Amino acid sequence: MAGQSNSWETDYPVFDYTEPDNNVLSWTTATGVAAVTPSKNDEIGFAFARQYAKEHLVRGRKVITTRNGYGETGFSSTSLAGQAGYTTVPNGTWDRALTADPLNRALEVISTANAVLAAAPAGSKIVAMLWSQGEQDRIKAASDGDAWYSGKLDDFFGWVRTTLTLPELPIIVMSQTPETIAGSTGGQAINRVHEATPNRLKWTTYVYGPEGYSKTAEDIHFTTPGHGLRGKLASAALNKAKLNNSVIRPGQPLNLKVQILGTVANVRWEPPVQRVTSYTLEYSTDNGVTWVAVTLAHSMATSASIAIPLNAPVWVRVKSANEYATASAWSPVASAYGSVPVATPDPTARPALTVNDYAHRWAAKAQTAGQKASVTPSAGAVNLVQATTIKQPSIVDDAGVKVLRFDGVDDDILGTTSSVKTVTIIAKVTAAVGVNTAIVSTGPNTVRRTNEATPRIGTQISAGANELWSYTEGTKFHVLTLVADGTSGAISIDGGYQILNGAVSSTQVLVGRYGTTNYGQIDVLEVIAWNRALSSGECATLHTELQAGYAGLIA
Repeated sequence: MAGQSNSWETDYPVFDYTEPDNNVLSWTTATGVAAVTPSKNDEIGFAFARQYAKEHLVRGRKVITTRNGYGETGFSSTSLAGQAGYTTVPNGTWDRALTADPLNRALEVISTANAVLAAAPAGSKIVAMLWSQGEQDRIKAASDGDAWYSGKLDDFFGWVRTTLTLPELPIIVMSQTPETIAGSTGGQAINRVHEATPNRLKWTTYVYGPEGYSKTAEDIHFTTPGHGLRGKLASAALNKAKLNNSVIRPGQPLNLKVQILGTVANVRWEPPVQRVTSYTLEYSTDNGVTWVAVTLAHSMATSASIAIPLNAPVWVRVKSANEYATASAWSPVASAYGSVPVATPDPTARPALTVNDYAHRWAAKAQTAGQKASVTPSAGAVNLVQATTIKQPSIVDDAGVKVLRFDGVDDDILGTTSSVKTVTIIAKVTAAVGVNTAIVSTGPNTVRRTNEATPRIGTQISAGANELWSYTEGTKFHVLTLVADGTSGAISIDGGYQILNGAVSSTQVLVGRYGTTNYGQIDVLEVIAWNRALSSGECATLHTELQAGYAGLIA
């Protein structure tokens, strides 16, 4: 077991399936010691070993688990101070090249494996390595790209196999919690790399989830039942890792499912047992008479979202392939049906939301083109009006879409309130003009600095190169949310969610301007304000519903 805290961390209560198993030992010192303390063994490694013992163990043999998992560790972390490009943490690094770190966990994996083999009976062997990591590297992966993390991960796996002289060592890559994946762009970057690992490296496999098994107080860690299920899923996936080579034809993808949400069909499936390097997904809205190919996020993606007409039924099918051959048949077709058609909606109406306990919504589509904006809701909510400028943004009809247009020169609006906790705008950048090309600010000059008197949304993050999120000129709008409740803060872009450092004041919210001279050159579809802080799940739901309601306009 190697990686971060999800490779070993336990939760309570401890259930019966974590009782000691005489066939499962846990490595502690020079010998394997029987796992007799459930509170230390109700983890993924124990669950995997117990399931493996039931299914694969030869009579008279035992399984020893080792634990090389440490919280907050990654390829971008180190226990050394002042290392450029690294974050200093107490527990060390997984970067095998950083040998100066006395807590180099990559080197520890090798020394532990050799020690166990030396102490174990003759004929003992390493069955598999389980890897559960990535949370620490989310920010680095988001800024440096998928290639940075995949390069580090692939190099580490290859080095372990070479050093242990096990070129076909099965490696099972376990996912982050699904909530962590959905909650940030970095989590999604890590997951793309994890999911595509079986394509890049033979004798590896990827295990997703399970969903809904993160802790109540925070969603980065799995619960005890979650670890129990992960262990069983990992044991079931072991044969997939062993069969992940190119000498046999892949089977059909498994458990294809589709669910319709408004004008979006969400599709998910599971890999077959054999090696896969790519999938082909197709959908139909006419019961299979015509099939349309879907572009996947990457070749090994096992999910997709398809834009469909409102209330249309949908049929989907998927086929797998590898270097050797393409699957001989499509998966069984899955289908779903939209709701019964309703009356044609008012073209000026805003999309309906389930996250609907907002204090105020202002939509450009309900306004008259050519007028100036004065966004003033009922008393007690957020009061968005012209701020310190001589001009107000105008309503513009852009190819049939009404928008609130900020000219990048002197347009802004300022909210003054004692109650607003969350503000969302649906916006896009209309021109690449220096620092005005970025569209979210949480305080000037420093990444993730948020203890500012006036949180900004609608312009840049920082005046220098330390931008956390930015967009260049584009055709799609983005759903941008700033949570500012006076004690903590977060920003959400298109459903991704990033918790910020420090407190964020909620006394003022500035839309469209960063400082005295820096104005955003942006178009805005809608401004929404809440008197409470939205959660990461609500931000994701909000993006999905607005994306469906403004069909084709929102990324």
